[in-house]
Amino acid sequence: MSRLNQYAISATLESKVSTGSAPHFGMLGIYQSAFHARAKPPGKTEGTLGSNFDEEIIRAFTDVAEGRAVDPVLVSPSMSSAFLKKCKKLGVTAPPALINRRLFRIRKIGGLLPAATVVEPEASIDETNIFAIEFGVVRIKYLYGATIDDMICEPSIGAEFFRFVKSIAPHCDEHVARLGALYLRKTRNLRKVEDKKVESIDVREVECSWVDAGTLNEIKPNRLQNVGPGIIELIEPSRSLYMYQTDTSAASAISQFADSQLWKTVGNLFWTPDLRQIRLRVLPSSLVHGFTMRNLLLRLIRGHHPLFNIPVDNKAA
Repeated sequence: MSRLNQYAISATLESKVSTGSAPHFGMLGIYQSAFHARAKPPGKTEGTLGSNFDEEIIRAFTDVAEGRAVDPVLVSPSMSSAFLKKCKKLGVTAPPALINRRLFRIRKIGGLLPAATVVEPEASIDETNIFAIEFGVVRIKYLYGATIDDMICEPSIGAEFFRFVKSIAPHCDEHVARLGALYLRKTRNLRKVEDKKVESIDVREVECSWVDAGTLNEIKPNRLQNVGPGIIELIEPSRSLYMYQTDTSAASAISQFADSQLWKTVGNLFWTPDLRQIRLRVLPSSLVHGFTMRNLLLRLIRGHHPLFNIPVDNKAA
């Protein structure tokens, strides 16, 4: 993996690199900043694991999963730990990350793992945690080029991801955070049929329906008093920062974004959030007709390119 290109990051954020006070990434000081400015997180496991332990890995997974699929097992901190302990007991002498990645590989090969018999509840994500989880995922991607699968498989990346999520959403537990990341991975990778539906949406029909709540330093919830569920977007003068769908009233959903401490945590050496420059607006679902709000959100993310959203991709691409 190549070294982190600080100038490319600066260009993406449209910022200027300059001297100043002690360097930081959010609330991190100079030593932590230097520590995190590596191309990989500390302790990341390199290499791959061949097929020589496949029999033991499959047996360990079968014993622990009890009819569950691979994702629910590895996303659960307790079940993932039990799976790795079982592998070790069966004689698998490999680091945890390589064992987890090999399990993903075995699943991809197909036909080697028992069919899942446990019906898991439909994946979802609590909107009170979605910003923390999604920005946590985007952050490890910016810092380390890491994917959600890396976060699930690699203990050091998973720990870094959850540490940051916890700093923004203190009441979010690790299992919920990992489930949320998995949900985002699944919902942002569209199959061909889904992709066609999303692409067919003409956003020009709804772009004139946004309701402005003002800048974050003087946000006016009363402007949203009669605005129900919808899509919330945070924008700077020249770009979109973040958007998500709320199923509650818009006025009750926006309070977290007016918290200056949140933006101190999110800010970094290359971008210092200015609440006077960040506006919040809402696209009410009552004004949207002819397509689902979920598909509209995906279409808007694809069109607006919000800095802190996971991109929407086409699996067939």
